[in-house]
Amino acid sequence: FPKKTQQQLLYIVNLFLPAVLIGFTGFAWGGYFILHTILISFTLILSIYYLIRKRSMDGIKRVWIFTVITLILGTGLAYLLYPVKGLCEISRAMQMLSMQKAPLVYASTADLQPTCFTSYEMVFGPWVIIGVILLLTGMFALFKTDKMDKLNNIRGIYLLSLIIVTLIPAVKAYHFLDIFSMFAFVGIGIGAVYIFNRIDTIKQDRPRQFSKAIIIIIVSLMLYSMAVSSAHMIPHTKELWPENYSIAYKYIKNNTDEDALFFNWWDYGNSIGYTGNRRTVIDQMNIRDCDVIPVSKVIMGTDPEEGLKIVKEYKEKYNSSEVYLLITRNDAMLSSIIGYCAGYEMNNIFITFHDSKLKAMTPISASSIYYRLWNGDYIEGYELFYENADVKIFKLNCNEQNPR
Repeated sequence: FPKKTQQQLLYIVNLFLPAVLIGFTGFAWGGYFILHTILISFTLILSIYYLIRKRSMDGIKRVWIFTVITLILGTGLAYLLYPVKGLCEISRAMQMLSMQKAPLVYASTADLQPTCFTSYEMVFGPWVIIGVILLLTGMFALFKTDKMDKLNNIRGIYLLSLIIVTLIPAVKAYHFLDIFSMFAFVGIGIGAVYIFNRIDTIKQDRPRQFSKAIIIIIVSLMLYSMAVSSAHMIPHTKELWPENYSIAYKYIKNNTDEDALFFNWWDYGNSIGYTGNRRTVIDQMNIRDCDVIPVSKVIMGTDPEEGLKIVKEYKEKYNSSEVYLLITRNDAMLSSIIGYCAGYEMNNIFITFHDSKLKAMTPISASSIYYRLWNGDYIEGYELFYENADVKIFKLNCNEQNPR
């Protein structure tokens, strides 16, 4: 290709790749909104940099056009791929940002708690301080002006925006540390390479070789500790999210109406939306108290008739033809939290599995909708629709409830 054509193709690729990434992540905090914020922050910081350096703003105009087009294309693709989520997710994000206080689930869910210094061992392993030094060194290295590469400052600004945008939610909640870690690893690698290259400028051979050996050992130990930490988490992750969950979500997609509505704990909301392509009342993007409390009553409450009244209200609200309740084996571990959100004292409802059998640890727990349904008790209006070892789905017939 001619050089001009190559530049045009490269521009198109650079335009569409971020848009495709945004589209495939869908309307989720961990993807769609984080990527949007990164691109916007990068453009803003770059604009400020150009103003301070008193450079021509013509290039910045092109960057802003590029950013806006990318975000629009990405949003359009996300909407096409995940129509069940839709653009209403954007308004949900605005509602989350406008909250004056943390939602109820923040107080009782471990991965939504603020992080502390030791939490960053998840990213850097036990070598937290050295990891931070390497990360800062990597960011500094990209800001170094190189006459052979005029893009260094831009790359440094881009990495800075990546780190800042992902670090802010990571500081607020443990849940976002994994997103920050992806870009932190890049910065650590750049920092290590930069130090290595600086060592090469040492004229004495023995100190130079000794310094290189020290850096190699430190980085190797860091990578080893990170790998060991990740390896320990894999079995735990598989235990929490077994393959049966995905099987259930695919069954939902193929065997329920497109406008079906699901009641479930918020942890499974995005998976039902993106794998099952069905709407849920609460999910990772909507954990407002006004929705979490009624959903918790449907799952872990002790009054099935009240649960069906709640279901009827939401069915009419979303104009859904069918409504389902999805419960999982893992909900037993969360029973105290869900019960607390339903209005009970913490640990008033406490359910666990003992020798593969569900066990109610308090008298009121045995009366909960979850306990009764999982044990196979018949509850009018709650019709078993699908089950496997880890997931049970019930079709809710809220029009058949008998008034008291």
